[in-house]
Amino acid sequence: MMSLPLIFLLIGCCFAAEKSASYNVDPSETSVSGISSGGYFATQVQVAFSALIIGAGIVAGGSYNCGGQMSYTSCMYTSFPPITESI
Repeated sequence: MMSLPLIFLLIGCCFAAEKSASYNVDPSETSVSGISSGGYFATQVQVAFSALIIGAGIVAGGSYNCGGQMSYTSCMYTSFPPITESI
């Protein structure tokens, strides 16, 4: 039963790849933006793909590594995770 959604996903990806080739996009000028939970995601994408992303516009999002099993208060009101720690 899981194979049917996977097939639709793959078909959608094929159409998206075909269509995106027609846009005038310069991959070296790619940035990411997000508001609120999108800001959290934009932060993660910018860190994970820092070689490909030239910048990030983050509004009302959290800091890097401030998600998953980490509580809001431990990220926002303490120094954990340390902001000086190398990523």
